[in-house]
Amino acid sequence: MGGMAVDFLSDGQAAGFGRFPDEVSREDLERFCWVDDADLSVAGRRRGMRNRLGFAVQLATVRVVGRFLTDPLPVPWPAVESVAGQLGIADASVLRLYAQRGQTGYEHAAEISAVYGYVDFTDPVKHEELRLFQSARAWTSSEGPVRLFERATGWLRERKVLLPGVSTLTGLVSEVLAGANDRLYAVLVDAAGPAMIRELEGLLRVEDGLRLTAWERLRTGPARVSVPELLRQLDRLTRLRALGAGTVDVETVPAGRMNALARYGLGGKASALQGLSGQRRGATLLCAVRALTAEVADDLCDALDAIVAERVVRKAGRESTAARLKSLPRLSRASMQLAKAAKTLVEVLGNTELSGRRPSRCWPNRSPCPSCAPR
Repeated sequence: MGGMAVDFLSDGQAAGFGRFPDEVSREDLERFCWVDDADLSVAGRRRGMRNRLGFAVQLATVRVVGRFLTDPLPVPWPAVESVAGQLGIADASVLRLYAQRGQTGYEHAAEISAVYGYVDFTDPVKHEELRLFQSARAWTSSEGPVRLFERATGWLRERKVLLPGVSTLTGLVSEVLAGANDRLYAVLVDAAGPAMIRELEGLLRVEDGLRLTAWERLRTGPARVSVPELLRQLDRLTRLRALGAGTVDVETVPAGRMNALARYGLGGKASALQGLSGQRRGATLLCAVRALTAEVADDLCDALDAIVAERVVRKAGRESTAARLKSLPRLSRASMQLAKAAKTLVEVLGNTELSGRRPSRCWPNRSPCPSCAPR
């Protein structure tokens, strides 16, 4: 189980696949190990207590774990005793004699499949249906391989498809996920175009005389809220907007998949991004730049709101009339800086709206900031 196909499962997950849990609760016994009248009739046709019990335990096993165990001894003993009691067999230990004839277990499994409608994983129709189901999940959601594996297991059990070996199913999940990722990268890179991708990848290079890449500098936010810092962040937003990532048509790409790429791009080191494969690198940078642009725009609105509230409104309210008159020249200079910042912010944010987000944070229950107040 140590091959590439099961690398995304832990040792415990791989070992527990298609097996009973170590402990079975009473609720699980009542839910999965219940033998109804029809089951009793089918099992009752077996000759001998060991064969009747073995057959019924096989039926309970496929219902619980989704596969047959030709030797039912690994089944938890409380489950065996529960089934034996329903069959009227006082001594459940007769099950130990069930596997003496090796062919019996296979014959019973085949009969259960025929009577109850279980099909093998190799059935071409079910196999293709599972692949389509997995492909749709992998494309529309950001679920990882473990979650997709769990969904595949549940899908198979619900449709009475016998579970394959763990490496077979993990191999299918890995193959489907890789195909969905390749499709995602290709769609994003094609939508951006080669010129934009080259420009985005250029952000990962360290220019002469500098210590950090352009991408690392763009990711660095303000250390404090101030008017000079606000103006610098406006310049940062202008440079991000100039890259054009926000203008790329990505309507057909699920937002969750783009958000996952953006988180990786914003959190990963430039060297790690540089090491990604060509299309994955370009797609990751595209999503990260779009997300960062929207984030910086929102932060600027918050910063402008905070500066206006703290530096002008609250401070003016605390000062006496004489003090305010005395500070008019200084307030005038600050007001001019704020007016310039607000004007630039409105111009930058007013061209297009990024990612469907409202460029202003001024909501009905808050005082409007200078950039949003009616004139």
